[in-house]
Amino acid sequence: MQFKTVIAVALGLLSTSSFAAITAESLIADIDVLTALSTSAMNHLSSLTPSNNPGQVSDQAQTLITNMNTMTRDASGDTMDTAGTTKFSDADATLILTSLDAFTTAHQSFLTTVIKKHLIFAQFGMTAPIAAVFRQWEAAMDAFGFTMQDAFPESGSSGLSKDLAALHNSIENTVTTYAQVCVPSPLYPTVQPVCIPT
Repeated sequence: MQFKTVIAVALGLLSTSSFAAITAESLIADIDVLTALSTSAMNHLSSLTPSNNPGQVSDQAQTLITNMNTMTRDASGDTMDTAGTTKFSDADATLILTSLDAFTTAHQSFLTTVIKKHLIFAQFGMTAPIAAVFRQWEAAMDAFGFTMQDAFPESGSSGLSKDLAALHNSIENTVTTYAQVCVPSPLYPTVQPVCIPT
């Protein structure tokens, strides 16, 4: 219930900036929403354990996919808005970077949790749709990064590049993990499924 509430708030906040070039204040608010979504999603996924039944694992997979679709849609909206924005001022860039730093930390923690749950999803054949949604997320974040680099002043480019690289690497690791071909284990959870990189 709490997770759905966060998504509803996110959609409401992000819809306000979808029709015009984005301001620094609106972009910061949007990034903060993505931070909240990442934290909420991580907390929700943390409850998944090898003792969960297939139905519970399926529910968790669908919640994860829904969350990532929401993030992808939100980031894509910001990409379109930022593309129509003149360069941010040095002061605005500093504030945006503070928000982006927090998002990077929260999202990396979330992705670490996603990777830790990989074998549970693999046991029940649920990794392919998760890998697909993270590929879409990776493309959305790459596009967001390109437009941000164009809109950022030189003074903030180093910090921006650092955050974007950290996010890209974490998302790429998640995609690589979930793209593996896995064979379920008949002795699960005592014996984990076997996975082979593609």
